[in-house]
Amino acid sequence: MLLPGPSRDVDDNMGSVETVEEFLRPPIPTAADLRAAIARHRLKLFHLGSLINVHPSKLSRILNERAPLTREIAEQLARTIEEEAR
Repeated sequence: MLLPGPSRDVDDNMGSVETVEEFLRPPIPTAADLRAAIARHRLKLFHLGSLINVHPSKLSRILNERAPLTREIAEQLARTIEEEAR
């Protein structure tokens, strides 16, 4: 039995993805992923915060899911962790 819901077009093959670039973009790392990477590489929040220009207390709130994690901060932090782990 189908529940009533919004109608769907038959030609809608891509769903909610608007462009190919958006489809191919890697998924956003979650706060848990970033916390795990920071712990795994034994990095310090104050050092990471200074590299991405985010205050360490705000970075802590973001990683503990008390403040929103934006795509920009997540991607920037993931790149910085990767660079610092080398």
